[in-house]
Amino acid sequence: LSPAEEKLLAASREMAQAPQQTFGMFENADLKFPNATDSQGNSLPVTQGSFVSHETSEDRVLRKSAYESMYRTLAGFKNTAASLLSAQVKQLQFYATARKYPSSLDAALSRTNVPTEVYLNLIEAVHRNVDKMHRYVSLRKKLLGVDELHFYDIYTPLLSDVDKKIPFAEAKQTVYDA
Repeated sequence: LSPAEEKLLAASREMAQAPQQTFGMFENADLKFPNATDSQGNSLPVTQGSFVSHETSEDRVLRKSAYESMYRTLAGFKNTAASLLSAQVKQLQFYATARKYPSSLDAALSRTNVPTEVYLNLIEAVHRNVDKMHRYVSLRKKLLGVDELHFYDIYTPLLSDVDKKIPFAEAKQTVYDA
């Protein structure tokens, strides 16, 4: 765009960040969650920081309680979240249109130099292989010994007493080799 157009868009940036900033304050500072209860009856705090450790616990009662604490609380603010999301979508569409992108997807991908076709192909590859996910879910149910798998069962380790830490350099090399 022309220097004058870019200057105008740059001046609007702080205002346009309001939905994201508001959600960040809401999620990280204002939201308070009820404590979770583990299988021993202990009360444990649920925060953005503790949620992942609760969800990876072997204690299914704790996982369920933490999950319900977080998502019931969030559900109470679904209209606020929807309004913030709507504002964010409008902001992204505004910048995509102003910069003459065919879509907000094209605008978002241009920042990373990922062609839209590559992104769409990735989505299609996932759709073509969803049967593998179904097999994994069946295996997870079997290994966890549950009749019904819930979202709070997704992150707990499948094998107990395995605490393997992989150094970053090793993980990087594994990905590179693959």
